[in-house]
Amino acid sequence: MLDKLRSQIEKTNYWDARVVKLECNYFCDEVVLAFEDSGYDIQFSFSKCYKIEMSHDPVYAKNKPYKDLTSAEIPYFIQDIEVKLISCEDKQLKQFELNLWPMNLCVVCDEFHIKKIPSTTSLQNKE
Repeated sequence: MLDKLRSQIEKTNYWDARVVKLECNYFCDEVVLAFEDSGYDIQFSFSKCYKIEMSHDPVYAKNKPYKDLTSAEIPYFIQDIEVKLISCEDKQLKQFELNLWPMNLCVVCDEFHIKKIPSTTSLQNKE
């Protein structure tokens, strides 16, 4: 199971891809991360989440409010993704460690899905 999951993630060619969306919804039950690919975006959906940790490198200056960033100004690029299974009583949960320098993200969840979505960048360019 873990090898298949890692293979699916690696097929997305996430290395150095710009993150275009990171959302935490439904009282931290769901995390959605999207990143650029050729002509479309790839979306990772983490659901039935039990742990979500985000940390931003304090040395990396935030020179303007991030809500005002254009797609080209988003400073997060996926450097690495590690996946492992962890036991929690009678459950096997998936733990994802994502290096999005200058941010790190850790998600422990029960479900994970990958899908292609329309490009956020091309949608913004049409407006």
